[in-house]
Order: sequence, then C-alpha cells, then structure tokens
Amino acid sequence: NETLVLDLSPVLAGNDADSSMVVASINTGGDSNNMYVEMSHDGSMVAITCPNTDRVLVLETDEPYERVGWYIEDAFFEPSEYPIAVAWAPDDESVFVGYIAGPPSSSSNGDGNVRRCYLNKDHDCEHAVAVKGNVRSIGVAGEGEDLVVWVADDHGYLTALPSELFDPSLSNSGRG
Repeated sequence: NETLVLDLSPVLAGNDADSSMVVASINTGGDSNNMYVEMSHDGSMVAITCPNTDRVLVLETDEPYERVGWYIEDAFFEPSEYPIAVAWAPDDESVFVGYIAGPPSSSSNGDGNVRRCYLNKDHDCEHAVAVKGNVRSIGVAGEGEDLVVWVADDHGYLTALPSELFDPSLSNSGRG
C-alpha cells in the first residue's frame, strides 16, 4: 500500500546506501504488488499505478510530495481493472495508463486497454482504447497529431495506437 521516495544522491556520488535514503513513504491506497512508477519528463511529477483499483496516482516530487490527484476513468465506459503501466505524454500534461483488463463494452473477452488521463481535467480519463491482450507495458513516441502509444501485451503483440483513437468524441473505442 505504500511507495517509498528515495534520495539516490548518495549512491550517485559513490557513497554506500543507507536508510537515510528514504525521504518519504506515500500511501497509494492500492495493492502494491506489480506497481509501476514513471517520472514526468521535467521531473516535477511522478505517476504511480495502483493495482487492484482503477486508479493512477500523480504526485508532485517537491517536498512535501503533494498529491496532484487520483486519475480514474469517467463514466463513458465501465471501470477498467488493474492499471499495470503508465507513460507520460511529451508535454507532461497527461499520462497514458495501460490496464490489464478492460470494460466489457470496449474490449473483447476482457482484454486490456489504454486510457489518456489529462491532469487539468477533473481527475478523470478518456474512454478506453482496446488492445489484443492484457497490457504489460506502454511507451509514447512523437508529439501532437503524430503521437503514438506503443503497447506490449501478454500475447506478444506490439500495437501502435495513434493519438486520434483517444478522442473523447468517438462513440466506440479503437481496436489495435
């Protein structure tokens, strides 16, 4: 249920690591098993997936590690399950969250999906974009209209999801 924030400067300076490296312990409200953490490009925020929930937690990295928000999907589809991966958009204004299992209305046979969560939009995420299997990892390449979310799943597929699939005005999710 907790994430430790570590000061790695002693290690980077070549000194031995010790317990003083732990500078904060953050309760994430979810099962800590298989948690994934990703730092924003500018280093000002960190996104943490919270397995056994439908949420990702975003924190500011400056003391005292203030919470930017819990980001969960809106009611457009039923909740996705088990966020397993997170990747920051190039502008650090949103995160893409990969879920192991998706809502039945947007994915086939419980396969995974990816949502885009904007940090300035009431702490919610856009509709699900389904993929062929359970999400295992995601990465983001490009910017603007050329932005692509790459998804690796448990069937060995690597799927490219172009940015237009995350348009909230779409009535159905895309399928990779």
